[in-house]
Amino acid sequence: MSIQTLLALAVLGKASACVTAHLYMQNCIFGGDTLVVQVFDNGVQVCDVGSNSYFASDATSYSWDDQHGCSPGWSVSATHNGKSVSIVAANGYAATLQNTDTHDNTFVCGNAFEHDVKGSEFESCFSDNNGDCAGQAGCQLCDFKAYC
Repeated sequence: MSIQTLLALAVLGKASACVTAHLYMQNCIFGGDTLVVQVFDNGVQVCDVGSNSYFASDATSYSWDDQHGCSPGWSVSATHNGKSVSIVAANGYAATLQNTDTHDNTFVCGNAFEHDVKGSEFESCFSDNNGDCAGQAGCQLCDFKAYC
C-alpha cells in the first residue's frame, strides 16, 4: 500500500477489516432479470439489496446506498451482469471486490409454444482480499439461493 493510501486511510478512518459479498443473478425472458447482493464487513451484514429489470446486459449498472438497503454510509454497485462489485464503506474505504468463487446453471424458466425456455443463473463470492480476511470463513456459495 502506498504512503498516500495509508495517509488517506488515516484521515478517513480505519479501513474495514474484511469486506466480502455474496451475489446471485438470474436471467430469464419471463419475469425479468434479478440481481441480489449481500455485503459483509468483518462478518457483519452491511448491505442486503436487490433489483429486478428486464433485458439486463453487461452494460446494466445497479447501485444501492444507505437509502436503499445498506447500513448508514455504505454503498454497493454491481456491473457487467454482476461480474464486478464495488463498495464504499461508512468510513470512506472504497474497493472493487475481487471474485473468489463462482458457479453457473441453466434451468427451465418457462414454456412457450410447448417448448421449454431456458434461463441462466449464477452465484458468486467477492472479497477485498484484505490481509485481515485470513482465517475468516468469508463468503460461501449456497446452491443458487439468492440468500444463504
